[in-house]
Amino acid sequence: MANRICCVCRTSKPAETLVRVARIGGEYIIDEKGNSNGRGCRVCPSCVEKAIKTRALNKSFKANVGNEIYEMLAKYAEK
Repeated sequence: MANRICCVCRTSKPAETLVRVARIGGEYIIDEKGNSNGRGCRVCPSCVEKAIKTRALNKSFKANVGNEIYEMLAKYAEK
């Protein structure tokens, strides 16, 4: 797979090492396979805490992302 950029630290890393969050319709999901349709952004596992603190997904999606996706992101990163 190609390299992708983390939406928090803006560094380029292999796509399979990043966590992808996707917006499909009006719903946000953690895209575990990394190839779902819809707009997406990627976060380094090491940047998850900062993404939650700074609400980085709101900026990436240009929308108010609900707390649920941040909670799911935190749980996913703990794995």
